[in-house]
Amino acid sequence: MKKIMAISLALTLLLAACTPAAKPSDGQTTESTTTTTSSGTGETTTTTTGSAVETGGSTAATSSTTTSGGTTSGGTTATSSTTKPTTSTTKPTTAPTVTLNAPLEAADMELLQKIVDTENAWLANMQLSNGAFPMTPTNNGSVKVTPYFSDFAALSLLNQANLYKDNVKAYMEWHFNHLNTAAQDYNRVDGTIYDYTISVSAGKVTGETSLRSYDSTDSYAATFLIVLQKYVETTGDKAYVIGRAADVERIVNALFATMVGDLTLAKPDYAIKYLMDNCEVYEGLMAGAKLYKDTLVPAGASAATRDKLAEYAGKVANAIETRMWNSKGGYYHPALGADNAVAWTFKWNEYYPSSTSQTFLIIHGLLDPTSERAKTLYNTFCQYVDWENFNHPDTFYWGSNVYTAALMGDYASAKTYFQLYEKVMKRHNYPLYNADAARVALAADLFLRMA
Repeated sequence: MKKIMAISLALTLLLAACTPAAKPSDGQTTESTTTTTSSGTGETTTTTTGSAVETGGSTAATSSTTTSGGTTSGGTTATSSTTKPTTSTTKPTTAPTVTLNAPLEAADMELLQKIVDTENAWLANMQLSNGAFPMTPTNNGSVKVTPYFSDFAALSLLNQANLYKDNVKAYMEWHFNHLNTAAQDYNRVDGTIYDYTISVSAGKVTGETSLRSYDSTDSYAATFLIVLQKYVETTGDKAYVIGRAADVERIVNALFATMVGDLTLAKPDYAIKYLMDNCEVYEGLMAGAKLYKDTLVPAGASAATRDKLAEYAGKVANAIETRMWNSKGGYYHPALGADNAVAWTFKWNEYYPSSTSQTFLIIHGLLDPTSERAKTLYNTFCQYVDWENFNHPDTFYWGSNVYTAALMGDYASAKTYFQLYEKVMKRHNYPLYNADAARVALAADLFLRMA
């Protein structure tokens, strides 16, 4: 097997100075879909009691479903001149159980902490005066806010919650205040949220324009539920979320609005069940169930909602395993149609959405990183994609790759990525988006906790 054709770092940085077409956000492609009818799916899972596994930013609750591969769980360019904050990382109670494949020396620890501190400061400093996290920073001009991307910025900042909890709370308030009513949503679904273009002058927001569109409704809802649960875990501020309980219920309902046969469609008017989206939905359901169990139900929220979230976390995990796993080919189908027919022909040498979608099973807790299936999928992905040298078919930084490496304990590869990324941090130029910077910081933080 051959890796995708290598692109030198110099060429990558040169291309980064250009303005390519916008990257499809995780879970949806802008290309046409090829449909096939025979899939080779199959393997029925065995139901056992699973243990919680830490995932991208939150610790998933205990699930009662296992996969056969392991236990399930849960554009304006600006130059940044941020001030490095005092180092302070919030430590979760659950730590990864993988073993690093390369030692962390003192210089490695210093670089990792530098990445955490610098990127979180950059993310916080780009926050707009209305609380929104734009995809790129600006003091003057217009910027796009994609709430799905903003959620990852919030998740990274919550790893240093004592420094940035107010930033995250301001973002959550903006998010809640921009939820669509059924009348406002073009699909007539209550609790969704649109992407926005926001005008800024001298660092102050002067106007907001709804784009009246979203890349998805399932992932947008799921990742915000993950943010809410992590906010409670890291700050202890249950009162804020309790005060927004009615809006949380609306978001949960928006997530379920496209649930068809135990998997979600990307959005009501796009009848494709993406693997990436449904991995995020699984973690969102787990986070939501924990949020209701520990915070909202004791304050009077619906126990039925708690139970439904927990039930469907298991159903989504089972559906991914039984309908998307191709046992003959040794991969998960990147997409299914509403009728569960295969909607995308998988190729390992196709970076997006084929090969990169395989990492989402690991990122969102559906595969235990120590399982043989996780190891096989990750190692095969690495054979085809020289991700640590930024060698993939676009100029984006794909922080999800290095975060997967962190979950797998692959510091040998991640170290190369981090050393190259250190150069990117000096200017934070396009095409670095907030979500990718956040994922890189999340990965660095995870390695520090494994040291």
